[in-house]
Amino acid sequence: MTPSVGRGISLMIGFALVVPIVDGVAKYLIGFGYAPLFAVWGRYVANLCVVLILIWSGLGQSPFSVQNKPLQFLRAIFMLASTSLFFTALKTTPLADGIAILFTYPFIITALAPFFLGERAGLHRWTALVFGFIGALLIIRPFGGTVEIGHFLALGAAFCFSLYSLLTRHLSAKSDPLAILAFQGMVGAVLMSAVVPFTWAMPSAAHIGLFALIGVLSTLGHFMLISAYAHAPAPVLAPFGYFEIVTAAIVGLVVFGDLPDAWSWAGITIIITSGIYISYREQRVKARAQAQENSK
Repeated sequence: MTPSVGRGISLMIGFALVVPIVDGVAKYLIGFGYAPLFAVWGRYVANLCVVLILIWSGLGQSPFSVQNKPLQFLRAIFMLASTSLFFTALKTTPLADGIAILFTYPFIITALAPFFLGERAGLHRWTALVFGFIGALLIIRPFGGTVEIGHFLALGAAFCFSLYSLLTRHLSAKSDPLAILAFQGMVGAVLMSAVVPFTWAMPSAAHIGLFALIGVLSTLGHFMLISAYAHAPAPVLAPFGYFEIVTAAIVGLVVFGDLPDAWSWAGITIIITSGIYISYREQRVKARAQAQENSK
C-alpha cells in the first residue's frame, strides 16, 4: 500500500466517522419536534454558508464555474431527494438501521449501470447484489410484523443516491470540488426555502448551534470524501465506507438508546459482506484488464 493510498483510506474512515454524527444530530433535532424537511433546509443553509465562506477566503472557485450545469442541477436534485427521504426516515427509524439500508446503493448502482453507463455486471456481482437485498429485507422485514415506513423511505433515499452517484461518474471531474459543493448547496437551499414556510419552527439558540454544527461537519465530511478519492481508487476505498454503519450504531446507542436487534445485525453483516465482495471483484476485474493491456 503506497502512502497515497494509505492517506486515502484514512480520509475515507474519517468521512465514515463524521457523517453518522451529522445524521445523528439531525435525528436529535427532529426529536424536538422540528419537521424533517425543516432539518433538511437547516442542513443545506448551514452547509452553503460554510462553503461560501471558504470560497470567499480564496480556497475555491465560484459555484457558477461548474461545467455542464443542467446535469449538475439534476445531480443536486437527486442529492436533495435522498437527504429529504433519509431525514424523514430517521424520524421513526434507528440510525444504524437507516444507514444500513442506505448502503444498499452500491447494489442499486450495479443493477442500473448497464442501462445508464453500459457497464455489464457478471454473475458474481449479481449474486452479491441479490444477497445485499436479502440483507436489506432482514432489516425491513416487510412480511413479518408491523411494516415500518421509515425503512422504505431509507430505501428510496438509497435509490436517489444511486442516481446521484451514477451522474457523478458520468460528469467530468474538471470542476472545482468546493464549487460543486456550493452549487449543490445553492440548489438545495433555494428549493427548500420555498418549502420551509410550511414547516417553520423558530429554533432555540442551542439548536441554531446544532444546525451550524451540521453545516460544518457535512462540509468536513465531503471534503474528506473528495480528498480520499484523489488519493486512492474507488474500489479500494469502498469497503472502508462501511465503517459508517458501525459509527451509526455507536451514535444510536449512546444518544438514542437504539441498538439493532439480531435480525438487523444479520442484515447489516450480509450488506457489508456483499459490498466488500463487489469491491473485491471490481479490483480483480480491473487488475486483469490492466494486465491484458500491458501484455499487448
